[in-house]
Amino acid sequence: MIPFLVDSKRVVTDVAVELSRSQAPPTLPFELRDYVSPNTWEARVSALTRLASQYSRPTFERAYLIIIMALSFLVPITTYYVTLQSLEGTTDDVDRQVWLARFSCFAVTIATWIVLSAPMILWKYLGKVRVTRVADLWTRADALSAPSYGAAPVWKASAPGLLRDAVVLVVTVPLIQKSHFDRDSYLPPVRTFSPWFALCMMN
Repeated sequence: MIPFLVDSKRVVTDVAVELSRSQAPPTLPFELRDYVSPNTWEARVSALTRLASQYSRPTFERAYLIIIMALSFLVPITTYYVTLQSLEGTTDDVDRQVWLARFSCFAVTIATWIVLSAPMILWKYLGKVRVTRVADLWTRADALSAPSYGAAPVWKASAPGLLRDAVVLVVTVPLIQKSHFDRDSYLPPVRTFSPWFALCMMN
């Protein structure tokens, strides 16, 4: 929970929670009780966890990365020797044949990385877009129902990263600092003196 000074009367506090389908949903934080009802919190947490789980498969992602590494090693080597065999006899310049085979190997390696990584990157990007859109919808909904301007929480969420199934939800809420003249504000302790001390001071 990190406070940021906005003006002399208001600070902003970030409340961050980590959501995962493998863990029980967290209860409503104390800092959000004035802005979000328990039912709304439970519904939003459950919806965000379900949405994030659609774009997080750690076991599948780990296996997919192993396949990418294996193909990135096997395909270029195969390309190198196939290219050498196809160039054999076309020219007497052996060095030129080797460099052409190496260039083909390098080009195939880059192409393999791009082709195999593109689906994973696109999948993660779509998850990030959908999670961010849902958080923005909650922010706008709370702003419409807020009693005064600037009193609504701001919702932000980060989609699960690679090999992770957790989504981080950050809710920014304004905390009003009470004046010393408020009835419920904190007042410093009052120092009292004994009658004997007061009598000594008078003399």
